[in-house]
Amino acid sequence: MFVILFIFTNGINSLLKAFSKRTAMKFLLHLFCLSLVAIIVTIVPVYSQTCCTGGVPLTGVLNIHALPTSGWGISLTYDNNLIEDLIQRTEQIDEDNISRFTKTLLAQIDYGITENITGTVLIPYVWLGQTTKTLSGEIEGKTSGLGDVLIMSQYKKVLPNLAALIIGLGIKLPLGATQNKDIESGLILPATLQPGTGSVDFLISSQYQTSFNFRKSLSFTQTFIARVNTVSKEFAFHNTYRFGHVFQAFTAFADQFLIAGLLQNPSLTFRYRYAGKDIQEGFPNENTGGHWLYITPGWAINVSQNLLVGIAGKFPLYRNLNGLQITTSRKLMATLQFLFPGKNELDL
Repeated sequence: MFVILFIFTNGINSLLKAFSKRTAMKFLLHLFCLSLVAIIVTIVPVYSQTCCTGGVPLTGVLNIHALPTSGWGISLTYDNNLIEDLIQRTEQIDEDNISRFTKTLLAQIDYGITENITGTVLIPYVWLGQTTKTLSGEIEGKTSGLGDVLIMSQYKKVLPNLAALIIGLGIKLPLGATQNKDIESGLILPATLQPGTGSVDFLISSQYQTSFNFRKSLSFTQTFIARVNTVSKEFAFHNTYRFGHVFQAFTAFADQFLIAGLLQNPSLTFRYRYAGKDIQEGFPNENTGGHWLYITPGWAINVSQNLLVGIAGKFPLYRNLNGLQITTSRKLMATLQFLFPGKNELDL
């Protein structure tokens, strides 16, 4: 896996070394525009995986940061996604005939390859389920298994005034199952209830970090993530299926202060997500894709210099979806993060 990381990092390193401090902010804007162009222009029409599926939340929980040389970071995140809201365009329909859940345990391993380059591997294990109410009773479908694995490299460039720019490139490998059967009935489940996607997908990210002069502990982070998916031929009920391309923007504010001798880390994140329509058998699925806006309050505590414990909740603020879709009602997350210093001090 780390051989792939080196291939990514060499390209990023050569690119960013050519940038001066004066052009760093311009580069962030250009990358944002490039991400949009890559999604809109190079792959037309645009199709995408939506929140109505039970997909593994790789990009939503990805912790973007850079570690010092030989530094290690291990994060364990439990993600509980309740999918019960039935939405038609912007209106919520008062029905509860279908409900889904996705429970995911994600392990993120980071390693400081050099002073500015960090390699990341994200490994999920997922539990999925759906309950459908009928006149004759409830029909349930459940499965679990290893999800697709994300391998990524991140390059950090330090900027003036306590700011930093982190650029990332990643590849998602289709290691998750795509033809799992229901635990009780033994029937093969649809694509929406499979741990894997069966496709090799690509990810590009940029993140700008800074703090405020009036309060150095108060930080601002702006993150952009674009994900480009490829065609899968691994699902039982589809000859070809493509979960489309996704663009996300995260705007986050975080602070730090002491309570009872422990460092507290409250945060507030606004997450925008755009997804186009899925494509199956060469035709777009009109009940997929749209726009989502979430708010995510969180709180983390540095239990020790090397251990951080955090919780967060994600709640919808606005949804404008294509057709009729069932989507996330709320999400709860809990995280344990272990950091081990390398040759330099920890870069938190």
